[in-house]
Amino acid sequence: MTESRSRVSVANAINLLYEICDSPGNFIEDDKWLAALATQTSYSEFSDEGRGITGCSLNTFKNVASNILIEGFSSINSTRRKAKQLLENLRAVKAKKRKSHRSYDLEIESLRLRISRYDGELQQMMVIIERLKYLARTLANHHQLEGRIDFWDVESQKINKMIQSIRGERYEK
Repeated sequence: MTESRSRVSVANAINLLYEICDSPGNFIEDDKWLAALATQTSYSEFSDEGRGITGCSLNTFKNVASNILIEGFSSINSTRRKAKQLLENLRAVKAKKRKSHRSYDLEIESLRLRISRYDGELQQMMVIIERLKYLARTLANHHQLEGRIDFWDVESQKINKMIQSIRGERYEK
């Protein structure tokens, strides 16, 4: 698998984790989600064509994840464990069919994960904004800069990769 496909696949896998944490009720019926979340290896090898996720080795997954996220693989792994716990708890709660303290704790944990996700995305956006400010400042202050267009192209590509890594979306020039 090429590097860009790996990046997109891992980014989609990360988004799936956040989606499971945001709305675990949508994933409770199918056992494949719990099986995929069971271990680090099972999650890295998980494939779902409809979601643009292609399985890969655990080492490849870890390397790509460390390039995509500031927090690296450890944050993905903790989110995977929390998503698995949310699904397991939701199954237990669904069996009871009544709202309990435990179900509220589950909802609170889901909201905390959502806040954590948005905080990470905010940090990444701040890095992109700083990069854009650097680019604007450099181009404004260095009128004699040789290869300004090449400099612009290189910096724009770096910024596009950063944006792409936030949600695995594809941005074109």
